[in-house]
Amino acid sequence: MTAAAADREAVRIDSLAGNYTMKNTVKIYTGTMVCIDGTPEALPAADTASLKCVGVAQETVDNADDGETIETKRGVFAMVNSSTHACDATTEGDVVYVEDDQTVATTSSELVKAGVCRGMYGDLVLVEFDIDVELKETRRTYLGLEAEALDGSAVYYVVSPVAGDITKIYSVLEQAALATGDATLTFSIGAAAVTGGVITITQAGSAVGDVDSATPTAANTVAVGDVIKAVVGGTNTDASAQARIMIDITS
Repeated sequence: MTAAAADREAVRIDSLAGNYTMKNTVKIYTGTMVCIDGTPEALPAADTASLKCVGVAQETVDNADDGETIETKRGVFAMVNSSTHACDATTEGDVVYVEDDQTVATTSSELVKAGVCRGMYGDLVLVEFDIDVELKETRRTYLGLEAEALDGSAVYYVVSPVAGDITKIYSVLEQAALATGDATLTFSIGAAAVTGGVITITQAGSAVGDVDSATPTAANTVAVGDVIKAVVGGTNTDASAQARIMIDITS
């Protein structure tokens, strides 16, 4: 094809409708976000793994007796702004994520995509819903860190090569089970503690291969070159137990 040399008519579609069978016993309210699961069946949007947002409900439907369907539309709708991961003028053009069925956020635990932020409308977020939101790629970087001993107050460091938000931190127990007490891993970015950034590894019933995690909720934004610190605490005194740590950074 060649570039246009004259005016042309561009068809404009303000919204696209969809119709989905609802999950049994759920109720979906008009004006709220709707997700489908792997079945696929529709249910109120939530920050839950494997859900996919398909638009905004155009009616209130209570599927108490099963067999109901829900009509949704895709287009630009105003949604509630998150209080913990708030959108603002700088979010325009970015993918935003489902926090609950009426709230969107700049990030979330399970990264269920709602749509693309098209600006602010007072305190509300203008979200363009699309069934396949990929206008801005979300990149996830995983940093590895080895805690060589989970006793005392050892400190371990890693430098972030990317900018973004720490959305999840995992630890897996290695070498030996905890023998004498629980161990904690407390994370900070430089000197600032990460809110929700503490992993507790429980001694009772511990075994090599146990996975524990923390989900940061604030003070979790890193810049390129920032130092992420993990401080070992707790009452474990057995130095043979170690942990491998993975830090999930979303940008």
